[in-house]
Amino acid sequence: MIWTWHYAIGLRLDDLLPADATVYGSPSIRFAHRFQPFGRLQYPAPLSYDDFVTNCDFSQYKVQVVYQSADECFKLARTRVDQVLAMATPNREHVVPELKALVKVCVTNAVYLHQYTKQRHDNLQTTNVVLGGVDALSIQDKKTATVIIKYDVHPTYPTIQVKDPVSA
Repeated sequence: MIWTWHYAIGLRLDDLLPADATVYGSPSIRFAHRFQPFGRLQYPAPLSYDDFVTNCDFSQYKVQVVYQSADECFKLARTRVDQVLAMATPNREHVVPELKALVKVCVTNAVYLHQYTKQRHDNLQTTNVVLGGVDALSIQDKKTATVIIKYDVHPTYPTIQVKDPVSA
């Protein structure tokens, strides 16, 4: 879902997640194969790889804007899933565990995102006091921070936590 993707993009902009290393082929070939089944659809028009790359370039945004977008997406996703859960009928009970897992992923990632942005903000203030500048935008020791990605709540959508050993 898009909410987890925004969070991952923010972590990539913060240099905490490495870019995907393609083992087989190139990113454009992977894109072509992944979206080939949608090429038969007449509407909406298929997205080209160049358009995809252009639309996925978040380098023009401040990382805080990306995190704020992820937070809003987590909240909206939780609201929508809660609305669907409220409408669940007895013949749809088999989807309730899946929906509850999605809510748990949304809540967990929102909490982890808030913890990380608070930690990031606190470190930024400390760095600015020490350095007297505003150039430091992330955790002081990004290399010591660890990103933990788990699929224990939902098999498709992960929980993503950033642990800073200094504050742990």
